[in-house]
Amino acid sequence: MDDSQKSFDPRILGETMLKRKWHLVVPVALAFVASFGVLRMIPEIYRVDSVLLFEVGAPLTGEVERQLLPGSGSSRSRQEDREAEANLLRIKVYSPEFLGAMAAEMGFLDNPAAIESAARKKAETGDPKTPEEIVRQDATAWLASMIEINLAGSNVYQITLEGPDRELLFRMANLVNAKLLNLVQTDQLGRLRAASSFTEEQIRIYKGKLDDARRELDRYLVSHPIGPSTTAAPSVDPTAAGRLADETGYEILRITERQDEAHRTLTSMYGVNVEAFVAGATPSLAPLAEGLRSHEKQLGLFLLDRSWNDPTVIAHNSRIGAMRSEIGETARRLAGSLLAEQPARVQEMAAELIRDRFVIDALAVRREALQQQSSWAAPAGPSAAALSRRSQELAFLEDQVRINEESYNSFVRQATSARISEAVETEQLTRSLQMITAPRWPAKPVRPNRPQVIGLGILIGLAFGAAAVMAGEYLDTSVKDVHEAEELVGAPILGTIPLIEYRFQPAVRPRLARRGVLVGVVSGILVACLAGYLVFRGSPEPAEETPAEGGATVGAAGTPSAEEVRS
Repeated sequence: MDDSQKSFDPRILGETMLKRKWHLVVPVALAFVASFGVLRMIPEIYRVDSVLLFEVGAPLTGEVERQLLPGSGSSRSRQEDREAEANLLRIKVYSPEFLGAMAAEMGFLDNPAAIESAARKKAETGDPKTPEEIVRQDATAWLASMIEINLAGSNVYQITLEGPDRELLFRMANLVNAKLLNLVQTDQLGRLRAASSFTEEQIRIYKGKLDDARRELDRYLVSHPIGPSTTAAPSVDPTAAGRLADETGYEILRITERQDEAHRTLTSMYGVNVEAFVAGATPSLAPLAEGLRSHEKQLGLFLLDRSWNDPTVIAHNSRIGAMRSEIGETARRLAGSLLAEQPARVQEMAAELIRDRFVIDALAVRREALQQQSSWAAPAGPSAAALSRRSQELAFLEDQVRINEESYNSFVRQATSARISEAVETEQLTRSLQMITAPRWPAKPVRPNRPQVIGLGILIGLAFGAAAVMAGEYLDTSVKDVHEAEELVGAPILGTIPLIEYRFQPAVRPRLARRGVLVGVVSGILVACLAGYLVFRGSPEPAEETPAEGGATVGAAGTPSAEEVRS
């Protein structure tokens, strides 16, 4: 048999393992025993889970918000809405107010031992905060490290708490769910009341505008009495009216080209659904757009018998510029809400696009009015120009009264609906958060994983045992087979004597003693490495426990410090 066949012969390997079985058994046994010792050194960590179904906004709340705040519906996908609501829920749960209220109800803030420990910490570190504030800060940090909220499905949230104290975890899980239900109900009612407050404010604003417009109209009728002769058609220059209509058309064309370029950029480069954005923002901008159209129409009529340098035209043009700016600012705010996931540059471009649309609509109204004036024939009579100005100013004032009156009546109707819905919503809010899986008493710890630690210890013991077998075989200088004897003697071996006396030799020989020492050293290294590795990877020792209110146990300072939480 050649060397290659000898080196890969499984029978020789099996005989070697059997002959040196204690080199393999001892490290495995020691590692197995050490695994149980390490398990006792690592503190046990328990977990309590609960699953909640949380509607993204109560049904009536969303409906009322859409009625009172036109354009509040977002063009974002439902998945993005759910993720935004989940992030908002996490922010509220991890807020110092929420965690501080939990710590107070759990009795952490009133623990004398915790306050005394915080006072010692303040004296040692010179912290400017009071001991009560230090206890509150450590308690909130500790609670935040134990609570985890994840989105488990469509409107389904999983709340997980982990810690070494089962009783404390169970109490905390029930308290978190109860306070979260109260938080959601308060948030939904707050949103509905905010919408109602917005409506009441708009009612006051438009009531004032309506009263001002009516008073201005009354003053004008008193100072400019109009007789039957006002029915005569105004005197205009058809050529001048046509020229003004063409100039307005050129301005419309210029703005349309800019708007089309912005539309292509938003659609092709950024993938923005422009039509959905315009549809969502139009209701909020409708009152401003209506006022802009009325002012543009009036400006066109003023230009029939006045120049651009006329004080009246300059003042009216300034009001139009202010209204365009107001539409632009409102469009930017709406873009920030409806396109929150897009960059600021995209939001600005979308706001300019929708502002240009309303400007084009208003200019089209001015051009239409000028085109109508260009088709009128100039009547005879010296008072035709005065009658034309008088009728234009009267029409403008009447339009202002009509626009403000419609807005005022609309908000009054919405406010009545909001008050009714708020009463109904109070009874239906409990359906916005439902418990799917209630917290259960944690029977077994989740860490450390006993089978994993024991299995890892056995594997490490086998590895060190195999290494000890190979090392012992390598260090053994005795003749093991016929081939080694032939190589040693330098002549062929004709026969062998069975190794009968081997079993009757003295139990201890110097060479075997050296091997035993080697096995012991290797086994000791194995146990030390295994214990060090598992202790290093495990959790730190829990702090000295002091009974707290309700039977739960907390650390000597009431809660672990921020350094312990980070470790």
